[in-house]
Amino acid sequence: MTLTHEGYLHDTNTNPAPKLIESLESIIGDKGTVIVWNQTFEKGRHSDLAKLYPTKATFFDNLNDRVIDLMAPFDKRLYQG
Repeated sequence: MTLTHEGYLHDTNTNPAPKLIESLESIIGDKGTVIVWNQTFEKGRHSDLAKLYPTKATFFDNLNDRVIDLMAPFDKRLYQG
């Protein structure tokens, strides 16, 4: 397995959402774990985008189902320091 870091930077004075969604679909796809910090925030933004772009709701629902919150082990102190 190869780990990669990807990003998207919108550089025109237009609505960034359609191109951002296109980039997310292309980079993330429909399989695999999505690791975030603060899943409440991240999943909320995905849900907001799904409401604004209903044709992409299935993608965002699937994405939210695959989210793992990196904050959890730290919040529960499941680490040794």
